[in-house]
Amino acid sequence: LGGVDKKHYTGDFAKVPLSSQTYWQIKLDGLVVNGKTVGDTSKAILDTGTSLMTLPKKQMKEIASILGATPLVAGEYMVDCSLENSAPDLEFVIAGQKYALAFNDYVFRQQGQCILGIM
Repeated sequence: LGGVDKKHYTGDFAKVPLSSQTYWQIKLDGLVVNGKTVGDTSKAILDTGTSLMTLPKKQMKEIASILGATPLVAGEYMVDCSLENSAPDLEFVIAGQKYALAFNDYVFRQQGQCILGIM
């Protein structure tokens, strides 16, 4: 379905089996932040049509604590923009492979503030 433009990514694609045929649900081996596994969620839904990642509250609070994020409204969090060069990657472990998101991948900049793209 669709296609890809090699100018917009590096590396290879990996095939991961669905764990549920009713949605794009896969087995999640772990979520690692700063070398530490966060939470115990064992599944993920890949919805490339949304702009935010959603996590169980317990995991979100743990990640917010690690990043020093401040809660806003409706489950959103603000983080200090000066962390850009020192914030840890969020590493999703899928089928034994780590997929890392850097600070600029999981933060939205709005009016000089940094809002986590995770809730």
